[in-house]
Amino acid sequence: MALFAQATYATTTVLITGANRGIGLEFAKQYAERGYTVIATARKPEKATALKDLQSKHGAQNIFIEQLDVTDFAAIDALAEKYKDQAIDILINNAGITGNPPETQVFGEIDYAVFNKVMQVNALAPLKMTEAFINQVESSEQKKIITVSSSMGSIEKTFGSGYFYRASKTASNMMMYSLAKDYSLKFKKRGIIIGMVNPGPTDTDMMKAMKERGAKLRSTELATRQMISNIDGLTIKTSGSFLQYDGTILPW
Repeated sequence: MALFAQATYATTTVLITGANRGIGLEFAKQYAERGYTVIATARKPEKATALKDLQSKHGAQNIFIEQLDVTDFAAIDALAEKYKDQAIDILINNAGITGNPPETQVFGEIDYAVFNKVMQVNALAPLKMTEAFINQVESSEQKKIITVSSSMGSIEKTFGSGYFYRASKTASNMMMYSLAKDYSLKFKKRGIIIGMVNPGPTDTDMMKAMKERGAKLRSTELATRQMISNIDGLTIKTSGSFLQYDGTILPW
């Protein structure tokens, strides 16, 4: 039996990690406005005021808020079990951290505990989420698995510093790319589409320090709208692509 009151396949469903603020919240907002069913996760749903307001606007039958710490793999498995009968058209691995403060990433004084945490959230969690929800994605119509990445994960574009964040995004890109190759070569009939999207420098809490330094940042509304357009355009032929917000392929 489907979890939702509506027929399982009648509604396009998207699952978004880290949906309590910033880009994750904007994904939830824009997909809800499309009429999609949204499963929005947050580490502390009781403090996710904006997300709860969004749920009130669109209805609890359209936006489901779930508690999830993406570093808790047992919790991921439990959530996947809860939604085992629900087709998920788009899985968006959005949750991410930078490893602030910057002092933890100074060469010679590296805080490896912080490094490990960044890798868990940004690299290991997307792979685990994909593994846990692969059957729900496969049973959907769109069959898309998306990871929000960053140009800072591009080896070709690096300008140094930010070791933790850069390494975690590069690792995540490689895992998703490898997975896309597996599904295109070994499991082609399953039709699963995998992609990485880059929002560009966006006005979120994560970029607060850059904003204070006068950096020009893109609005979350624009960045998310462009990423959604890129997600819409992904096909099995372009699976494994790392897409810039303007739709071009990013080198990495």
